[in-house]
This record gives sequence, C-alpha cells and structure tokens, in this order.
Amino acid sequence: MAKRYSISRAAEQAGITIHQARKYLHAGMIGQPVRTRQGWYRLDDGAVRRLRLIGLATDAGLAIREVAQLLSELDQMAGPCAERLTELAANIEQSLRDRREAMDEFSQQLNWVSRHSRCRPTETES
Repeated sequence: MAKRYSISRAAEQAGITIHQARKYLHAGMIGQPVRTRQGWYRLDDGAVRRLRLIGLATDAGLAIREVAQLLSELDQMAGPCAERLTELAANIEQSLRDRREAMDEFSQQLNWVSRHSRCRPTETES
C-alpha cells in the first residue's frame, strides 16, 4: 500500500507551508487527493513531489499561472518528451531573465529616487 500523508505532513515533506499546500490543492495543481471518511485529505508521494516542484518554481520567481501551465504541459506529455521539456525550460529561463532585468531596473530607479529625495531622516532614523 502506498504511503499517504496529511496535508500538513505533505507540506513539511515538500518544504512548503501548509497554507501554500492548501492554496495549490484548491487551485487544482496537485490533482485529486484521496479523502478519508472524515473528509481529511490524504496525499501520496507523487503529490508531495508535485508540491515540492511547485514550491521550487514559485521560489524561483514563476507566477502561479506559469506553474499551473507548466504542470498542465507535463501532465499532457506521454513517452519521451525531451524536446518539449527543453523548450519549456528555455521559456522559463527567458521569463526569469526578463524578471531579473525588470528587478535590476526597478532597483536602479529606487536607488536614484532615494539619492535625490528631499526626504531627510528624522532624529530617530539617524
């Protein structure tokens, strides 16, 4: 019999918070877990791996909709799909590069504003 985890234990195993796990569950990102007679969710090892992947992807800067799209693509793949996975990885890398550029530009603008601001620290901030 396959191992089954409570949502809190699955979240712990995946390295995410229980709130994140519930969010991903209710968004339909981890499939349909088994429910006990009492209504508790029971997640298997595959769901834990999926939660871990979602957590890593969001930590890397992907938006939830991007992660959902990636998961949908992965779910539709059957057999050898190295070419499609390479294309997906390239798209994700480009998205992350674009975000890094935007963050760098924002940081530069924020630094410029702080240097040219008329605001001066109060006595408690000095």
